[in-house]
Amino acid sequence: MSISLNREGVALNAEERNKRNENWTKLEGEIGGLGSASGEALADINLLKDETAKNTQGLTAVNGRVDNVVIEAGNAAYEQVVDAAKLNWKEPVNAFVDLATSYPQSVEGDAAQTISDGAVYRFDGTDWKKIQQIDAGPINEVDARLTAQLEETQDLLPNLANGKSILQIMNPYGNYQNIHPKVLYFENSLHGWKYWMAYTPYPNGSTIMENPAIAVSNNGIDWTVPDGFENKVLDEWNGISGAYNNDTHLIYRADLNRLEVWWRYTNPATSEVKLYRRTSVNGVSWNTRETMFTGSSSANDHLSPALIYEEGKYKMLSVNNIGGGVRTLNYSESVDGLSWGSRITANIENLNGLTPWHVDFIKVDNQYELALQAWDIGEDNNHSSLYYLTTLDLINFSEPVKIIAPSTLPKTFDDQGIYRSSLLKINDMYYVFYSGVDQRGKRAMSISYGKNIRALQGFSMDLTRFSELSLTKGVNVSTFKQSENVPNLIELLQGENRQRFGGLKLGNVIFDDGLVSGVTPQEGSVRYNGTSGRKEMELHTGSAWLPMNYKKILYAEKTAITDLVKDEFTTVNFESTLFLADGFTFSNGALNISAAALFKFTVGLQLTGVLEGDSVEVYIKRGTSNARTISRQKLTPDSSGSFFIGADGLVNISGTFPFSVGIKYTGAATAPKVTQYGAQNFLFVERV
Repeated sequence: MSISLNREGVALNAEERNKRNENWTKLEGEIGGLGSASGEALADINLLKDETAKNTQGLTAVNGRVDNVVIEAGNAAYEQVVDAAKLNWKEPVNAFVDLATSYPQSVEGDAAQTISDGAVYRFDGTDWKKIQQIDAGPINEVDARLTAQLEETQDLLPNLANGKSILQIMNPYGNYQNIHPKVLYFENSLHGWKYWMAYTPYPNGSTIMENPAIAVSNNGIDWTVPDGFENKVLDEWNGISGAYNNDTHLIYRADLNRLEVWWRYTNPATSEVKLYRRTSVNGVSWNTRETMFTGSSSANDHLSPALIYEEGKYKMLSVNNIGGGVRTLNYSESVDGLSWGSRITANIENLNGLTPWHVDFIKVDNQYELALQAWDIGEDNNHSSLYYLTTLDLINFSEPVKIIAPSTLPKTFDDQGIYRSSLLKINDMYYVFYSGVDQRGKRAMSISYGKNIRALQGFSMDLTRFSELSLTKGVNVSTFKQSENVPNLIELLQGENRQRFGGLKLGNVIFDDGLVSGVTPQEGSVRYNGTSGRKEMELHTGSAWLPMNYKKILYAEKTAITDLVKDEFTTVNFESTLFLADGFTFSNGALNISAAALFKFTVGLQLTGVLEGDSVEVYIKRGTSNARTISRQKLTPDSSGSFFIGADGLVNISGTFPFSVGIKYTGAATAPKVTQYGAQNFLFVERV
């Protein structure tokens, strides 16, 4: 800013004063202008302050963002370092080529060793990269040593995987001789039952009775039939000599809430083979039988069909006869169960001469697990063992591992061979429902279980019942009394409740010293009687000690023909006593009972030479009189004149009496008889 002022002289006259006044006027004007300019400057300064503040905030934000970028970059770098370093160890595989097939859904960080060369590989998200080399010699040596020790231990402790008790599933023919189990488990129950089973009766190898049947259970041990369903087979023998049903399987279609029982039919005389199916949405009412496949047993067979339904299609494993006594495991698919695609022969690693016969499989996580019945060179289907295999695609299978072999103990239900079996896995516990053949030609089923499929333990009913008991010490004897009702016996087998039930086990039980006179046990108390000849568990009835299996009193069969006389009562003798509880006697067909209780008599009789419209009465005779009729039936025999009778009835006993079974025939046949075949003619007595 510049101001031009008038120069003034020494003496001030009017002109000088006017000049001075002009100067002041100019000064005032300029000063006034300066005020306006300063205001503008102040406004500019304030605006600059605002901008500076904003810039400062921006700079602060930038600085913060820079700090965040540094932190984020550091974290990302750290995560990359961690991802590059982390290892999720998987089970070793044999060679590098097995990594992709063994772990098809690998994620970054998965690592596994190859046994063949000791290399360690890590999956980087795309490929398996070698990250380390280890001398595999010592590892393989230890593995071989442990394997040898395991085999040696199995030799020292044989039969661990074999069931000690059979599953007492009363089949429609009135006996426990059952095979071909397929069991499904429903955690939240299906129609009121957790376990559903399809199976076939097979008493003494009778193909006439090898027909599909079902059973249900809520604990895997005690089996019955669904409420409202009569205990009968789903398909009777068709009467063609030599033809028979066999090989049952059960699947559940979740999309339809439907159970499906599949089974195979064959006629060896014509080589005809069929797969049949019946379905049900409630387990009680079953649809009419459907034919799902027709083939030939000589070249186009589906022996032991095992199926699941997933991904909108049926997947089936079965065995085919390709000629020359050679049988192969095969895989096939079908969308509707009727039209089946090409049959693919399974590739089983190191099969080593085994012949496959029966198979079952389940889906566990990303793989399938199999229970394969097979026999070795020089054996046959009735002299075989059970093997475990795994597969990712139902085509390429791992090497078979034997998990159950025939028992080496005498007179056990599976001392000749292991037959068709069913595999379950519940809460990391394996359950193998398997059927066996004994050296007398009889069949039965049991359970083997364990968290390690290679170290199974056989089911024992006595041990299971024993696990339900709590210790009660007396004066001269230690007894066991039921402590609570266990709703699911199969859970006890898992070992999770051992602490709850005292951790009791055989070999560590306190037994009766023989001085029991001072002890008054309560009814239901149990003891281990170490003084008896059989050294067994006993249960007190309130008046006497009886064996732990006191409910089962007698099982006997016929071995001779009984001729029937029209309109007369004929006593039926059961000559072969297969089981008789201590404290009872049985001779000449008469059972002597002294205990006061209610008893159930179950009788099976196979008649021959009878006619349509004939009738019979089956009775239980007490002493020499007091015959009690337990069944009256009109006969509808098959074309050969054969008819099976199944009858049961309750008898209340309050004293000592001999009991026997009789039959009264009414009809026009000239030579009616009761056959001599044991499994079809039996007497079973149990205490109710």
